[in-house]
Parts: sequence; C-alpha cells; structure tokens
Amino acid sequence: SAPHGLYDAPITVTLSHPDPDAVVRYTKDGSEPTPENGDLYTQSLEIAATTPLRAAAFKPDFRRSPVTTRTYVFAHDVVAQPEAPAGFPAAWGEHPIAIAGYAAHTPVQADYAMDPRIVHDPVYGPQLPDALAALPSLSLVMEMDDFAALYSNPQDRGAETEQPVSVEMFYPDGVQPGFQVDAGLRIQGGAGRWEFMPKHSFRLFFKQQYGASKLDDAVFPASPVAEFDTLVLRAGVDRSFAGHPSTEDAPVDLRQTTYLRDEWLRASQFAASGVGSHGLFAHLYINGLFWGLYNLIERPDAAFAASYLGGDKDDWFSVNHGGAVGGQPDRFDILRQLAQDGGLDDPEKYAAMLEFVDPVQFSDYMIVNWYAGNHDWPENNWYVDVRNPAGRNQFFVWDGEMTWDSGADIVLGSEGWEGAPYPNIVKLVFEALMQNADFRLTFADRLYKQLYHDGALTDANARARWQALAATVEPAIVAESARWGDVRFDDPITPEDWRAARDNVAAQMEGNAAKLIRLARAAGYYPAIDPPHFSQEGGEFDPTLTLALDAPAGDTYYTTDGSDPRTRHT
Repeated sequence: SAPHGLYDAPITVTLSHPDPDAVVRYTKDGSEPTPENGDLYTQSLEIAATTPLRAAAFKPDFRRSPVTTRTYVFAHDVVAQPEAPAGFPAAWGEHPIAIAGYAAHTPVQADYAMDPRIVHDPVYGPQLPDALAALPSLSLVMEMDDFAALYSNPQDRGAETEQPVSVEMFYPDGVQPGFQVDAGLRIQGGAGRWEFMPKHSFRLFFKQQYGASKLDDAVFPASPVAEFDTLVLRAGVDRSFAGHPSTEDAPVDLRQTTYLRDEWLRASQFAASGVGSHGLFAHLYINGLFWGLYNLIERPDAAFAASYLGGDKDDWFSVNHGGAVGGQPDRFDILRQLAQDGGLDDPEKYAAMLEFVDPVQFSDYMIVNWYAGNHDWPENNWYVDVRNPAGRNQFFVWDGEMTWDSGADIVLGSEGWEGAPYPNIVKLVFEALMQNADFRLTFADRLYKQLYHDGALTDANARARWQALAATVEPAIVAESARWGDVRFDDPITPEDWRAARDNVAAQMEGNAAKLIRLARAAGYYPAIDPPHFSQEGGEFDPTLTLALDAPAGDTYYTTDGSDPRTRHT
C-alpha cells in the first residue's frame, strides 16, 4: 500500500491480493518469499527502519505469483547501519594479482558502518538526512548468498556470474514514480574488480528470464530513449574515496576525488557532437544497506547505437579496448586495415577511408579527450560502434576518471598494450588521417569550432558543465564521506577535501582552450596563422548587415555560396 521511497517517520504497510483464496508471504532480508521462506501475512506491517520488503502470493496447485519488492529507507537507520551486517561478506580481500605498485594493499577500515566521526560531527552530522535526499535512490534487493557469491569473487566474469536482483529507483520528492524491475547483476569493469578496493561497479542486465526483456523507463531526463537492455553503475573505481592508495608506480591522490570527471567527459562529448552516453548520480542501497554514491550511465554498445543512430541493435558491431562486444566486425576491420595501409594523402584512398569513419565525429572525440588531458586512453577506454552494411565507425568516450590532472594534453599513447585484442585503434586512425590535407583542415576547423566563441569546450562552457554537475553532487558528498571516506586514511576524506578537488579542476579550465590550441599548433595539428574574425558571428538582420572580416596576418578569401574559400585562392 505504500510506495518505495525515503521516510522520516514510521509507516503502516498493508499487503493485499485480489484472489481471496491466495495467501501472501513476505520477507525483510532480501530473500524471495516461498512456501517455506518468509512470514505469512495476517495483518498490516509497521515499518520504522530501512526495510527491503518482498511479498508473493501462493495458492494450492498454482505457480507462485511474481515477487513484489518495495524498499523503505529511513535516514536515522542509515546513519546507524551496523559494522558487520548479517549475510554480507565478512572482510575485503587483498589483491591477488601481481601488478607492480598495486599488490597486497588492504584497507585501513573495511567495515560497513558509517564513519562515526562524520555522523557525530557538529557540522556534517546534521547534513546527512538531507544528503540522502539530495539524489535519486537505487535499491538492489537480492538473496544474500547470491550477493556474497558475486561480491566475494569480483575477478570472475561472464554470464555464469550473473545473479538475479530486484532494481528500484525512487526520487526524494516522491512525485516521480520511479520504477521496479527484476534483472541480472554482475560486477563491472577492469581495475575496479581488485579485491582491495571494496567499492565495486555493477552492471544491470534486463532480460526476459527475469521478467521484462527491457527496462521501460525514461531514466535520463535529457535523453529521448526510454528502453534499455543494460545500464552500468559506476563506483568511481580507483578514483573513488575507496580507490587504490598512492604508490611510487601509481601516484593517486584520493583527496582529489570528485566523482565528476567521467560524467563531465561524456556530457562534453554530447555537447560537442550531439551524441553521447547519458548519466546521472544516485545513492545506492543493497538489501537496505547504504552503499554510497554511484553514477548510473548508458553503455555505448550496439543497443545504445541503435537507440540514438537508427537501425536494430543486430545491425551494429560494437567493440572496445577489451575486444568485440557483439555483431559483425567487417567494417571495423576494414577501417583498421585502411589506417594501417596509410597513404591517405592520395585523394582516392582518403575518400575510401571516409566511407568507414566520420572525420567530424572522430575529430570531436579526439578534441574532448585532449581538452581534459585523458591519460588512461587511447590504449584503453574506447568504444567504437559501426552499423552494417554501410555505416561509418563512431567513437565514444569511456571511463574518463583519469582526466583533469593538469589540464589539456595531447595524448596518443603507445601502439597498444601487451595482450590487447586490437592495436591502439585511435592512434592508428588519427595518424593515418593526418596524412591528408583535407582532414588536417577539418581537424583544425573542429578545434576552432569547439574552443572559440560559444563552442562546447570554451573555458566558460566547460566550466559551466562542471559547475552544474558539482552543484548536483555536492549536497550528497557528506553521505559518501561517511560511507567510504575512512577506508584509506586514519583522517577521513571529507566534503572539504571534495570541494578543494572540485575547485582544482575548475581552476584548470581557466585558459585551457588557449592551452590546447598552443599544444595543437606546436604538434602541427593547427595552422600557424589564426582564422579571420567576423565582426558579427551570425543571426538574422533587417534590412542589411555590414560585416567586417579581420585577420591578424595574411590575405583573407571568402565566399557567400557555401563553397570552400581555398578554391578561390590561386
């Protein structure tokens, strides 16, 4: 009778079924009700603490009804959650894989309780109830044995690791209905699987075997898409408060964690190109236990590409740095071969290359990554989608946490990491395209487009996106600090640390567009002379406009019919 959501006072919940011969059984521990498991419902339930309530109907000679799941969250209960709740894995493991600089790290504190230093702090403590209500909530409810099997073996991959889970999303205003759907759950990611980092990422799979074959909900307000095969819950990985500590081989300052870098990078690709992976921030609960701040995002796979770029997902080939995701690879393989063959200064070869890559979309993809100084790319963390039988390969950003260390940087990386299924495809394609004068001008034009006037990557627009994301997350950070801020340090990471990290990135954006132009010019990717400046950037005028073109050097050629001014330069 009561919707899922956040509550600040006890509620009464009734369970009912239209068939008077059916009996209802319920549980409060995440397990599914069965004839042998759970309590028989006989009277209304008083709910005064955070509760994942599950109920099902039973009738002799009938199959069990689907399970209904509703999670009720109480802030006072969240801040007092236990250090070692029943059924959850007892301890975090050490990292068993011998990777230089990472092996054998263990957390300073590895419990489930909220940090009492934050809870009882005279400034932070009173903020916690509002912090929990500052974002939408996601609740995962499942059998504890299933969760323990998944979370205790984070290195395991594949469909055989998938566990059934109820997924709910509800909003603090209580007006938006949110959703509840049954799905499959796996651990997500690469480095984020390491045992010594206890805050793992997850991936949700919506399949008919669990109920609905898709999630049918307009999850992302800025997106027209309202059906999803899969969604990813990003934990922040090694740049979360619970990430890996700094080592000589891998210097990481966890106090520079913002949780915003990846979301900013994907939002910036969308701003620059009009297509990109959407995301939002939410608080996550697992069987009623507060799990912290997560970034719910779209995975740029074949289903994503079909949703935004047309066709059926079976028409698309999708691939990332880890290998093929699905579909027929022919057009991707041809792109690689054309890039390896090179010789694109030949107009015919360049024209053939353009049948397999969009030079404008690819240029914008490069520029966004360079603007943020992405150093965990392009050997890693790329997605490419191409539609068969005649589409062009589209490049999408992914996992942009290792950005904004010192502003813009031109990064192309090595030829590829050892054992990779593909070479560094981004470097390969870029260097091949750069052989052609037309592409060099296209790339320079896109730099000018994105970095000047009202471009997506002007200092002002880049900073505005950053500040908007920060304003969304800031009220919730105190809850993340209480949950995970004490994992690595005796002196926990606090909201003040977060604000300093936020401001550090904002400061890097000052003059960053000019910095990238200087770097591109020095590398030969941007002309030595600046383009002409128009006295008016465009618009409607009546009756006429006197337009002045001012160039700092050289002669200026122009056209008014859409043709290329270079053709007039003889």
